[in-house]
This record gives sequence, C-alpha cells and structure tokens, in this order.
Amino acid sequence: MRCKDDPRALRPIMKTHTHPPYGGESRVAKQGTASLLVTVGSNGKATAIRLVKSSGWEDLDENALTHVKAHWRWEPFQKGCVLARVNVTWQAVE
Repeated sequence: MRCKDDPRALRPIMKTHTHPPYGGESRVAKQGTASLLVTVGSNGKATAIRLVKSSGWEDLDENALTHVKAHWRWEPFQKGCVLARVNVTWQAVE
C-alpha cells in the first residue's frame, strides 16, 4: 500500500509526543537531532519508522526510533496510512 505524504492529514496526540530517554554516550554529546520518517496507520500508531538523518550519536538515534514507535500517537483517521517527517531533539540541561 502506498501512503499519503500529507502531514496535514495527521493530528498528533501531543501528550504522547514525549522525549525519549537521554543517557549513555549521548550525555557527552550534550545535544542531537535525529530526523525520522514515520508511517502512521489509520489507528494512529507508527507502523514503520526509519532514520533519515542521524543525530551523529548511535544511541540517540536508536532511542528516537524505539521511543517514537512505542509511544507517539496520532488521532485515528478513516483509512490507509500517512507519512510523517519528525525530528527528535535532545539538549542536556546543565
């Protein structure tokens, strides 16, 4: 099935769009942004996810992929799927 590339079709459920865990070698990085392409099914859950641009830190990237797929939700829609381009950013608080 081919998904629509129309972010206007998606309504995020913001309380689910939380920050992923921040730890390990990423603490040395202080900050990073991973760009992801998420396929969102009609139930509002991520059905597939891939890294488009690395944060430069493997553990930040892995945390972003795992966290977004497990926790982020969008409002359900009628049928099909929609592609969402998202950035997950970390910044250490001193």
